[in-house]
Parts: sequence; C-alpha cells; structure tokens
Amino acid sequence: NPRDQQYRNQSIFIARQSQLVIALWDGVQVSTTGACGTAYVVELCRRGPPPIEGEMLAAPETTSLIHIPVRQKKEPDRKLHETKSTTTDRAFVDICRAFRLYNRAAIKLWKTNPKKIKESKDWIVPEGDVANLDFATQTLITDYACADRLAIDHQTTRDQVLRVASVATVLAAFAQATNGLFGQSSWMIVYGIAVGLAYGLYLILFKLPLYRSEDCYLEYRALAEALRVQVFWRVAGLSSVVAEHYLQLVKTEVGWVREALRSLWLNASVAELNRNVSLEVVHRFWIDDQIKFFVGTESEVVGGKSFKWKNLQKTLDFLANMAIACGVILVGTASVAVIWSIPADIKAAASAYSATFFLCGGVIKAYVAAMGYLDQAMSYEKMGAIFRAAKRVLEQGSERQQECLISLGKHALAENAEWLLQHRKNAFKPQS
Repeated sequence: NPRDQQYRNQSIFIARQSQLVIALWDGVQVSTTGACGTAYVVELCRRGPPPIEGEMLAAPETTSLIHIPVRQKKEPDRKLHETKSTTTDRAFVDICRAFRLYNRAAIKLWKTNPKKIKESKDWIVPEGDVANLDFATQTLITDYACADRLAIDHQTTRDQVLRVASVATVLAAFAQATNGLFGQSSWMIVYGIAVGLAYGLYLILFKLPLYRSEDCYLEYRALAEALRVQVFWRVAGLSSVVAEHYLQLVKTEVGWVREALRSLWLNASVAELNRNVSLEVVHRFWIDDQIKFFVGTESEVVGGKSFKWKNLQKTLDFLANMAIACGVILVGTASVAVIWSIPADIKAAASAYSATFFLCGGVIKAYVAAMGYLDQAMSYEKMGAIFRAAKRVLEQGSERQQECLISLGKHALAENAEWLLQHRKNAFKPQS
C-alpha cells in the first residue's frame, strides 16, 4: 500500500545518505518482499540501496552499520541475533578520524588566515557575482574555498619536502663517496646529517598522523574539486548530488571525501534551488576557467597545464638521463684507467662518484614518477577537449543544456577520482 511504499522510500534514503546507521534491532531476519522496517534498512546497508535514476548499472554501495541487539516489547522472550560486522563497518572509524583532522585544520585556517579563504572564493566566483547567488550556494563556495586553501598549503609543504629530501639524498651519496675516497670523518658527519634530514622530513611530514602532508594535499584537493562541480551544478539549477557519482565503493583511505561531500550537500539541500540564475556564471567561471587551466586559451595554448607538464616532464627526463650518462662515463673511465695509464686517484674518484650520479638520476626519475606529470598532461588534454565540447553545446542554446552540464560534471568527477587514486599509489621514497 502507499504507506508501506513511503516507508520503503524512507529506508532507501536512510541507507543511501547516511554515513553510519545505528540499528536498535533484535536481529531476526524477515522476508524483504514488501518489507519496510528495520530489517529492510539493515539489508539495504549490507547489499546497497537500489541505484539512482540514470545509474542502472551502478555497483552496489554498502553503508556502515552498528547493530545494537534489543528485544521487542511485544516479544520480550524472542532470542536476539547479532549482525556480524564487515569491512565497511570498521572503515567508519578511519572516516571519523579523517573528518576530525580536516575540521581541526579548517577551524585553525578560519582563525589564523581568513584572507586565504577569501582569495580562493574569488578564484571560483568573484565577490561581485557571489552576491547574486542564493545563501546555500554561497555556503558551498565557502566550503570549496576552505578545502582549496588547505590543499594549497599542504601542496606547498609537500613540494618543499620532496625537493629538500631529494637534494639531501644526493648529498648523502656524494658525502659517502667522498669519505670513501679521502677517509675524512667530517664527510661521514655530512652523510649522517643528510640522511637524517631526508628520512626525518619524509617520516614526519608524510607518515605521522599529525601531519600526513601528501595525503592531506591529495584528499583536500579532491574534496575541493568535487565541491567545484557541486557549486556549478547548483548555480545551473541542477539538483544532482556529487556524492552519488563520486568515489563509489571507496570506503577506506579516501572514503571520507565522499562522506564529507554528502554532509555538505545535505546542509545545502534544504534550501530551494535558485533556478533564475543565468548560465553566464557557469560559462565564465567553470567552463572557460577550466579550459584555460587544462589546455590554455586558443590564442595562448602554452598557458595550459597540459603543455607545462609535458615540458617539465621532458626537462626532468633530460636531467635524469644526463646524470645517468655521467655515471656511465665515470664507470667507463674507471674501467679503462689501467689501459690508458690514468692516475690512480682519478680512477678512485671516478669509481666513487659514479654511484652518486646514478643515484641522482634515480632520484629525479622517482620524483617524476611521484608527481605523474605525463599522466596528468594526457588527462588534462582529455578534459580540455571535453570542456571545449561542452562549451560548443551550451553556446548553441540546445535544449539539452542541463544534460550536458550533468555529463560534464561526471567527467570532471571521474578525472578527479582517477587523479586522486593514482597519486595515492605513487609514493616518493628518498633513497640513500
């Protein structure tokens, strides 16, 4: 009957939108045909709710669950059954920990440097245009700005650590080779300091839960970019929810990003969409800006990240190959020293410093692999082409404008998720 169907819809909403479901239930399974009670909610948490409209083949997504066995008042003598916990249930602890870390960082940023947040707000939509948007959209823009600035700060720290650790690693190898050549204890001191600096920075800023600069940079950037899509979907009058299309099935490590998006959307969803806003804001500050970011303007292609990343990849590859070539030359010099009557001290120096050049080349290649410049350049070219195609469709005034914007947002979310998971796998480790 209609009442039961309303309860079923409510159960589906709970399972789909909740970060954690706490079920006070006796654990007795009942037939789910036409069910609409607690047992049905628990089953939806375990097997996933039905896919949303337009996502017929979406993979099922489970929800974290805490089951507290309680007796029913009408059947107090019935035996209780406890539901076994799953990996999804246990992952919620890590999600809460990530939430706490982000909230602390956001509060600290608000208190110490609100100007940075204002700068990020102006980057996504300038202050003059923000005033024309509804309050819920302005709130989402503020959420974006906070995540964006935190990502920038952690990215700056991360890049500095990578550079210092790389230089320290090469310096340690050079000091070790020099000590072996001259036998001076002072070089071993330099070696110890360099190794300690490289690994100390790496462990403190990359591994300790207090900092986790690399992980925080990746996750906060992912959160910011997903919020960018949610902002412009709302500006365009679309009710689509980013969390429904983003990082599905990722319950561990970065699963908290999706839960954060869901929470932020729920805060804005209670407000009525502003359907009278012109699409000019979407054109100027989403599509045009993203085209410029990814591939540059048509008159200045070199301004895009794709072009810059390709050139940086080539430059670093060249430096790495040059370092390896120098190492090969030194090895060759040491090998033919006897034949060419090269002095023994030159032979020893060539042998000692060859390893340093090989290590230098390896460190550069490790840095390039960690940054993923070439993969990013290819992805940016693809996204630039997609945004340009969307711009053409929207300029034609097609009746499928909303469909185009939804598809564009999904492409942006997919690229963002791929970028996040790829960089999570590429870890930079200084060598000694």
